[in-house]
Amino acid sequence: MPEGRFIEVYYQCGIDICEQRDVKGLYVRARAGEIKDFAGISSPHEEPKDAELTIDTGTLHC
Repeated sequence: MPEGRFIEVYYQCGIDICEQRDVKGLYVRARAGEIKDFAGISSPHEEPKDAELTIDTGTLHC
């Protein structure tokens, strides 16, 4: 790729799956109000409109 260019990659995953995978308990803490401005809980999560590549990690099994 030429210098200064990039590809926007969006790793998409539903919040329910993110909460299931949360080994640090951050979503629980955010829902309890202990973490402010947590994306998808107390702060909006805005999906990119024109990502060149979207990978749905909610359907991937590793």
